[in-house]
Amino acid sequence: MQPTFKIADDSDVEILLKFMRQFYAEDGYLFADSLARRALTELLRDSSLGRVWLIVLDDLAVGYMVLALGYSLEYHGPRCAYR
Repeated sequence: MQPTFKIADDSDVEILLKFMRQFYAEDGYLFADSLARRALTELLRDSSLGRVWLIVLDDLAVGYMVLALGYSLEYHGPRCAYR
């Protein structure tokens, strides 16, 4: 079966945060749940900042992909510095 890409929305926040925690741990980024949640929600709600997709295989989310336009989930917003 081929993976599909679902445009993420507010209903996907919890699974996306789970994937983000794993990614941050692997790459040594600081993960602060409240900051990550706020940045992710802002990105999901404003398509001018970019887009987030869930990668789905056999009806199971197996990953995610982010295209950010001058926006950073790792740095929690539009600038490369903590807010």
